[in-house]
Amino acid sequence: MARSVQKIGTAITISGLATVFGFSALIMSAFKIISNFGTTTVITVGYSLMGAMLVMPAILKGISRFETDEEMHPLTR
Repeated sequence: MARSVQKIGTAITISGLATVFGFSALIMSAFKIISNFGTTTVITVGYSLMGAMLVMPAILKGISRFETDEEMHPLTR
């Protein structure tokens, strides 16, 4: 589990931050609706990024406690 989060975590973090920075450019728009969309999207993607990095590994770890050895993938044993 730790190895998976370590390898995939970098890709998720970089892609999430790139998305946040991309949508943050909309915040400077003169059109109020576009600016609001940028703000909302930056907040939403930020929370999604935190959830992917903090909450999802904990959920997967909790679920894996209920699996038997036969049900587990050979690489996760």
